[in-house]
Amino acid sequence: MNRPDQFETDAVATVTTAATTILERTVGGVGGVICFEVQNEGAVALNGFDLQIKAHPAGAWSNYLTDTDFDDANNANLFFVTVTRPHTLAGPAKAVATVRVQGAYAVRFRAHVASGTTTVSIRGTTTDQ
Repeated sequence: MNRPDQFETDAVATVTTAATTILERTVGGVGGVICFEVQNEGAVALNGFDLQIKAHPAGAWSNYLTDTDFDDANNANLFFVTVTRPHTLAGPAKAVATVRVQGAYAVRFRAHVASGTTTVSIRGTTTDQ
């Protein structure tokens, strides 16, 4: 079993009504699984959350898991998600998910709110399993 690689630092961002990047992280093409915790530290609920991937360093970001994908128990790339889903996360609250990103060069987490702003953090680990 390979040692998990913890994200370098907890990523924190002020999320607005536009899709706001919370964290971009290179997983180097061998990243197999990411387990992450999203925490809404403010009072405004999230109105959307997505995980995007990039196939290579010069590639464009592509949607991988978005909003209601986190509700789909049959999604082969979603191993686990708490009952509290990241795309509707009220504040203050947390959600945890474990997802497959095998082969991706990099991942990006984004969120937005319907109105106002809120503070969101993400922390987690990656493995090449």
